[in-house]
Amino acid sequence: GAPVRGVVSFHGILDSPPELSQEAPVRAKVLVCHGRCDRCSPPEAIEAFVQEMEARGVDWQMHTYGDTFHAFTRPEKTAPADREAGYFFNAAAE
Repeated sequence: GAPVRGVVSFHGILDSPPELSQEAPVRAKVLVCHGRCDRCSPPEAIEAFVQEMEARGVDWQMHTYGDTFHAFTRPEKTAPADREAGYFFNAAAE
């Protein structure tokens, strides 16, 4: 119910926090920018997010970037250890 027109998530965790009301209307448009290789939001979390958005009648979109990990907007995440941990910058996805 917050008075905002739109929100954007970049490599976000797409769960539904229990402290948020599931009855409150979501009036803002929602855009999710997600890396296909993001282990922080695996396919089952994505599906749960989709189900929630559809059940609540939210105007939403998701842009999924191939070969892209969590933290893809963080240019300092370029070490091999970062990629192994699932956090890796992707300039093409910026």
